[in-house]
Amino acid sequence: TIGISSVVIGPVTIRHDVIMAQHVVLSGLNHSYEDVTRPIHRQPVTTRPILIEEGCWLGANVVITAGTT
Repeated sequence: TIGISSVVIGPVTIRHDVIMAQHVVLSGLNHSYEDVTRPIHRQPVTTRPILIEEGCWLGANVVITAGTT
């Protein structure tokens, strides 16, 4: 189940019987900001997978970041 206004940005794997409340964000994407002389939109983007294991309950307004299991 995915609640209203939730966002999933891959790479994300969601196993069986997962409940996501409203306004949950899963984002396997990160923006680098290592060079302060360049705007963030001109810097690299990295991705790392997210794995939501079977039977998880993600409460309202939870943010899960790249590389999380």
